[in-house]
Amino acid sequence: MKIYKLLTLFFLYFPILLFANTDSEEENLYQVQFIFISHNPSNYIDFQEELISDFFIDKSNIDVKINNCLINEENNCVKFENDYKLDNFNDYAEILKKDKDITILNHIEWIQNISNDFFIKIKSGKDYSEDIFDNKLDLQDINIIGSGKITKYEGTINISKNRFHEIDVNLYERMKMKPPGFFSTDILTSKNYQIKQKIKLGKINYIDRDNFGMIIRVKKVKNL
Repeated sequence: MKIYKLLTLFFLYFPILLFANTDSEEENLYQVQFIFISHNPSNYIDFQEELISDFFIDKSNIDVKINNCLINEENNCVKFENDYKLDNFNDYAEILKKDKDITILNHIEWIQNISNDFFIKIKSGKDYSEDIFDNKLDLQDINIIGSGKITKYEGTINISKNRFHEIDVNLYERMKMKPPGFFSTDILTSKNYQIKQKIKLGKINYIDRDNFGMIIRVKKVKNL
């Protein structure tokens, strides 16, 4: 798969530093770098006679609007005073943009205390809102949509540390389905992905599914 070739290039051209996994009572900050991509441009799924759409469950989440901001105790992402000293995934994103078979859906980076339970917002991809409001797209159940724009992808990512460092993704993928019949109206479907994966600090981790992929790296913020 082409994405694996790209990841190989990352390792060749961008050396990855491994940081010691040592905790400090005074400082427990980690930087999370996240790129969410699509490698299937289609917004349609094959017809299924008995389609079960997963209901959307909205969680309180944090919207990262400025990369490498610091998430504080009030669940706000505020400016991190040493953000200019941090590296980033910008070069990786530029490589991915040059590949016509890949679309970058999200590129977000943030700083957080690993001991806090933060849920970072993922919301991107095709916006179905106008098609629904114009009756070009049917909803079999309104419970599959959330608030605001009705996007192809919506959910959260959570980074935690118990015995191991883990990524926990709760993501909904909305797709159109064409029912049989010449005059039939497309139906909006929803599929829930719950992904939990152990990670190693400082190393690039890749999560791959049928239509999308996630590139994630978590590093301990050293004394700057």
